[in-house]
Amino acid sequence: MTIFLALIVFGLLVLVHELGHFLTARAVGIEVQEFAIGFGPTIFSWKKGVTQYSLRLFPLGGYVKVLGEEKEDFDKEGSYHTKSVKQRFAFIFAGSFMNFVLAVILLFIVFTGFGLPANIPEIGVVEEGGIAYQAGLKKGDYVLEVNDIKINTWQELVVQISNNPDKTLNFKISRDGNILNIPVTPKYNPETERVMIGIGPAYKTLPPFNAVKESIVQTFSLSTQIISGIILMITGRIEAEIAGPIGIVTMVGESAKYGLSSLMIFTALLSVNLGVLNLLPIPALDGSRLVFLLVEALRGRPVDPEKEGTIHIIGFIILIIFMLFIMYKDVVRFIL
Repeated sequence: MTIFLALIVFGLLVLVHELGHFLTARAVGIEVQEFAIGFGPTIFSWKKGVTQYSLRLFPLGGYVKVLGEEKEDFDKEGSYHTKSVKQRFAFIFAGSFMNFVLAVILLFIVFTGFGLPANIPEIGVVEEGGIAYQAGLKKGDYVLEVNDIKINTWQELVVQISNNPDKTLNFKISRDGNILNIPVTPKYNPETERVMIGIGPAYKTLPPFNAVKESIVQTFSLSTQIISGIILMITGRIEAEIAGPIGIVTMVGESAKYGLSSLMIFTALLSVNLGVLNLLPIPALDGSRLVFLLVEALRGRPVDPEKEGTIHIIGFIILIIFMLFIMYKDVVRFIL
């Protein structure tokens, strides 16, 4: 089931990314020769007009092949190279842009359909059989005090629980208009490495307009956090920890355990990651192609296409080697 969910998530991210390139190519008049999801041997394909549509064996990527990738096609009508810098820039940027759009859509659905954790001390979830459940706490209980300390926010409640492992705490709660005092003893959970009692916050949905705004803000925030993380890794201020396919599949499965909203949030995070990483100025990635277009715009003439192509090929080989290395580390981590 985990692998199936991961394939759906990977497929969605790749489809949306390549669809961005495809639709923009059609919009600016670039001829699309092939629209492929996946790499490797073709599972099935069909042709409509001048475009070959194909689904390939390995769903870890995809591509949009356009007219103009071969030297003899550079000057043909509909070729990538016959379009303006702005049109080519839009075509290249569209893939990552669509990943950001997907993240906004997924977060919007979560915020309007499932809601956000409310920072109030109201219990929204009680783990069946857990410490809180056995103590008598129920969903909807509003925590007023813990050991005579007034509680105003969910975070304050978390702090009181976290700071008192194996100590019996008196929870003063409001339930159906009545004030109750319930003793609860938090325990350290070695799996999560946290002191817990088995409760979760209440969730509050957002109205559509606020949800759109919050979705855009969160997508932008995720993007800046990813960029900051990359800079910190490059400068050696934090240890580089990069998950490969096996690691991501595992994380998809873990997020799915907590429900559809958790899976959608994780998918949004992956989509933002894909969007940001593709914009890095690394040969073979969309970001490097955008750099070449900016150079062309500044100097008034394009970089020699053959030289640019060679740089991208070298970059692609390096990326493949890097991906194989990450997959190797993934396998070792999984086995150990």
